[in-house]
Amino acid sequence: FFESGDSMWMEVWQDQETVPSFDLPHAITVPEGNYVFSTVHWHGDSAPSRLISTNLDIQYGKYFGGTLLQTDVTLNVNPNETLSLGARHVMQQIHMPAGNVSIHIESLDTSVNLTPDMYVRAQAQYDNISKAFALSLRYRWEYQPGSELLIVAGDDATLSGHYYQSHTSQFSVRLGRTFRL
Repeated sequence: FFESGDSMWMEVWQDQETVPSFDLPHAITVPEGNYVFSTVHWHGDSAPSRLISTNLDIQYGKYFGGTLLQTDVTLNVNPNETLSLGARHVMQQIHMPAGNVSIHIESLDTSVNLTPDMYVRAQAQYDNISKAFALSLRYRWEYQPGSELLIVAGDDATLSGHYYQSHTSQFSVRLGRTFRL
């Protein structure tokens, strides 16, 4: 850890796991067996108080008879106390004797603090294997201490080519009140 609030660390470990046969995406089969994993893991964060902050997490090692490179990168932009924007990308590159798989998950987050007691938050996420797209929107207002209004809307869909196929849409409203005796 640094005086600036930035941090980084690294670790190396070895693990062992016995698994039954299972399938990865793209019909790549991992045979039943006893596997030994040697992994190097590095993580770094810049201070969240910065205008632009980042998180970077990298792992590389053996993976069920192949190798796995996994990265998790987040970029946050916080121009003021009102607005926050974030973009995240998680990648897994799996190289196996039977073939390769590349998994990507992207997400965008935004938060707007309208007042100290009222905010709007939104998140969108997509992954390339299931082609799943999810969107959520939350509005919260604490209109008096201990009392809140929460409105949540969301949609879960599949993006295939130029088509958006919604599976589940949700909408809820909650009024909450804290009672003290």
